[in-house]
Amino acid sequence: EDSKLEYAQAMYKDQSKAQLTEADAVYCFVAGHCNNTEVTVNTTLQEAEGICSERYGDRWKDVGWADFMGVVSRARAEMSSTKQAWSEGRASWSELVALARQEAEISAMAACAMG
Repeated sequence: EDSKLEYAQAMYKDQSKAQLTEADAVYCFVAGHCNNTEVTVNTTLQEAEGICSERYGDRWKDVGWADFMGVVSRARAEMSSTKQAWSEGRASWSELVALARQEAEISAMAACAMG
């Protein structure tokens, strides 16, 4: 069965195990997903693909698993050091957001490609 809610819960569990929930929260914010009401649990695949094409043209169709895993790898490396620098006052929220913006578009296009 196609349960988007169950999938979302499984993804959160996997991200928690991988210690990526904070990185994903920053990505969600920077990519504009957190306030996006266009996509819901009832959005069809065809509607989602239309939204992706409207936002990214056809570029999202060429993003693959290797691109996404590169983002994950960089997120693991950078989030830890940047978060520590932020908590110690050596980095600003703006710097954290700037780092996330570098990766957000690739992640969003990978999400499109994964359906």
